Amino acid sequence: MRVVLSYIRCWQVFLIHIVCTSWAYSQHPHGEDFAMDCRLCHHTESWAITPSYWQERSLAYLRALRKGEDTDSMFLHQTTGFALTGQHREIDCRACHASLVFADDRGKECIDCHRDVHQMTTVSDCSTCHDTRSWLIDDVAPLHERVGFALTGVHAVEDCTACHQSQTHLRFDPIGNECIACHRQDYLATTSPNHVELQYSTNCMDCHNIETPGWTIDGSNHFFFPLTGAHDITDCTQCHQVPNFSNISSACISCHNDERKDLDEINHLARNFPTDCALCHSIEPGWPTHKYRAHDGDYFPIFRGEHKGEWSSCHECHIDRDDFKVFSCIDCHEHSDPVDLADEHDDVKNYRYESRACLECHSDP
Repeated sequence: MRVVLSYIRCWQVFLIHIVCTSWAYSQHPHGEDFAMDCRLCHHTESWAITPSYWQERSLAYLRALRKGEDTDSMFLHQTTGFALTGQHREIDCRACHASLVFADDRGKECIDCHRDVHQMTTVSDCSTCHDTRSWLIDDVAPLHERVGFALTGVHAVEDCTACHQSQTHLRFDPIGNECIACHRQDYLATTSPNHVELQYSTNCMDCHNIETPGWTIDGSNHFFFPLTGAHDITDCTQCHQVPNFSNISSACISCHNDERKDLDEINHLARNFPTDCALCHSIEPGWPTHKYRAHDGDYFPIFRGEHKGEWSSCHECHIDRDDFKVFSCIDCHEHSDPVDLADEHDDVKNYRYESRACLECHSDP
């Protein structure tokens, strides 16, 4: 009896299989011309394909390849020319294959599935800017370099909509790579100085530094007169005292004539000092006089020999502030006792205990 029942059940299963198979083929959910084995994608537990299916199938495919096993019975989506990565791997098949008739599907371009929210103001290939993980853009800088406008300095931290303005904030119409394309209103509204009246350049970077906010003046462009040391200023009007910043002389006296006349410590004008400040002074703050190296050849070595590094001010030797022709040797060399020196120089004709006499014999120590 059991054998008969078992035999009947086998026939029932077989008939059900025949009926279901016939019904499935008659339905053709993927189209009448679709002739792939259902088992390549589906399993007996359910027709549904889980999001993890394609990743598991890819791993299984790689394992089979390594083992040298048959992979013909495994369907991989990338064989269609469209690999499922990122969010494409997580969505339901019907999100793309709405009718399930693959022959009627749209193409493989982004625009075939995704609405152009940028309204043809960018390229149609979404992958130029986005990836399949999300619509967010991690680094827009390389994209901007492709169009010839590198995002450096303050431009690197600006929001895209600060330049690309639209109602949707999704249009990125080309606006040009010239400064004036974005900063025309700044240019027109600036009155101190008035850029329009003075016909300033519309290339903001000729004067301004894009590395710092606030339209800082860029001294690096002042190559014809380096703004270094005490000349490292940000207020152009300290030197350019006319609104149009017209060219001025690079001679020291053109800016420092008043200082030359009004110095209380050493009246350069009364002593007829040279008007070229750089002969004596360094341009470091405080105008130190450690630059007058001509002193070694013209008068006495102070930048070499025994005196090198032993002084910090001209007045250590030139004790008369009103007359730099007066200098002292004997005031510095305190160990030089007049009596001892007289004995030491008793064989020197016309020896005198005074600084000028020292220089006559000891002019190059």
